[in-house]
Amino acid sequence: MYFTLFATLIIFELFNALNSRYLEKSIFRTGFFTNKRLLLALSGSVIAMMLAIYWEPMQTVFKTAPLVLEVWVRILLVSSTVVVTAEIMKKMQILY
Repeated sequence: MYFTLFATLIIFELFNALNSRYLEKSIFRTGFFTNKRLLLALSGSVIAMMLAIYWEPMQTVFKTAPLVLEVWVRILLVSSTVVVTAEIMKKMQILY
């Protein structure tokens, strides 16, 4: 089930892209909709990933299979650790 890893890496990088907009400001203080181009790019990435996982012609090409909700929850939990880690690093950078 390498496609679970595939989805995890993509979501991990999408969270990282959102979090990396500012090196010192928290993701929770910057305003989610401040960078429309980034949101458009992230949306395109999510759509492409969903097509690769759920659209049958792309499933054949990428050798993927649909993921159940439980797997998506795990993917989101694991991938969101990049936000937690980056927020801790930002806080430490501000303190020192």
